[in-house]
Amino acid sequence: MAKKLSPLAASSLLLAALLLALSAAPLAAAPRTDDFTLDLGGQRFDPRAVDPATVLPAEWRIDAAARGAEAADLQLVQLPGPVGGGNLEALRRAGLEPVQYLHPFTYVVWGTSAALGRLPAAGARWSGPFEPAYKVQPRWRSLAETRIEVDVLVYRGAAVD
Repeated sequence: MAKKLSPLAASSLLLAALLLALSAAPLAAAPRTDDFTLDLGGQRFDPRAVDPATVLPAEWRIDAAARGAEAADLQLVQLPGPVGGGNLEALRRAGLEPVQYLHPFTYVVWGTSAALGRLPAAGARWSGPFEPAYKVQPRWRSLAETRIEVDVLVYRGAAVD
């Protein structure tokens, strides 16, 4: 015959089981701040370890001189770690408007390459143009010359005229 536990003993036993289960569970990992590998358009690279121009097909890049320093376009800014401490405000002060976050620690921004040059040295780990090759997966870069239906998204800050 089983002995009935008192309410105090039952709650103590339950608490002990809960503590044992929690101590056996793995702790949530802290976010890594040492991996800066971007995955853009099927290319994986750390933009400071590898020159992004060397991993992109030449026909899918825009020549920086042809683009012009004052022409607004999509740019990339990789921060030195998790967003915080006024990073987004610093981007806006430099004349760059955050459009979308990309893992890890990277923002697609709207602005000029001249504005990238105005970023404080400590405010960005790396910055560069958001090249056409980053926007298209490799399997879509060599299509037949037949018409296909597509949807095109335009940043609302762009002058479409």
